[in-house]
Amino acid sequence: MPQAAEGLDLAGVAPGSRDRLLGIIKGRCVNGRNWAAWQRAVVRAPEGRGHDRRTALRVMSARYAEMSLTDLPVHQWSIG
Repeated sequence: MPQAAEGLDLAGVAPGSRDRLLGIIKGRCVNGRNWAAWQRAVVRAPEGRGHDRRTALRVMSARYAEMSLTDLPVHQWSIG
């Protein structure tokens, strides 16, 4: 992360933007959640409650639409 910060500084990225972007990367690494991991978890939840795949995918799509309006990075999105 320090090397990435240095590289962003050298590229002229504003410190606030640099810190926000590197914070997102760090958060994804710390909690192991990126878009694909979030998607799998959200699809598994309704399937675990007995719903079919089509329903689970609809739930995930609706949840994605909801969470995309929050402006939070995906590693901070709730599963359900």
